[in-house]
Amino acid sequence: MTDQIETILAGHPFFKGLSQEQIKTIAEGSRRVSYNVGEFLMREDEPGACFFLILHGKVALEVCTPEGGPVIVSTLVENDVLGHCWLIPPYQCRFDMRAVELTRAICVDGDRLRKICDENHQIGYKLMKRTTQMMSGLIEATRLQLLDVYGNHS
Repeated sequence: MTDQIETILAGHPFFKGLSQEQIKTIAEGSRRVSYNVGEFLMREDEPGACFFLILHGKVALEVCTPEGGPVIVSTLVENDVLGHCWLIPPYQCRFDMRAVELTRAICVDGDRLRKICDENHQIGYKLMKRTTQMMSGLIEATRLQLLDVYGNHS
């Protein structure tokens, strides 16, 4: 099973440029997961235990509004990554992550990934750059969603 995960990680753009040994180390702390429609991968304020690579399906990143309803900030699909909270203290999820379709993913253990980055700054730097790119995209999606929610509707 770890060999299959290694192959998937090695072929994913997020892990491009890491050595086979580095990929193997990351794969050892990873597992396949599956979520049915409506199930949550993680909830806001839960520990950021996982970093996800979506293999199949669709996941909505949601925030709760003061009126009580969820607002979809972004929708992620096959080959997208989600869950930057493994990297940033206090290591808590900032969104609800809900499967919109049957979703299969690889869950990379966040604690293990942080330890790997702490021990090998070269890996840490590469993953930090990629994670900040991912976060930048999320900020842009949030900005566009806010413009839509609070924009001029006259």
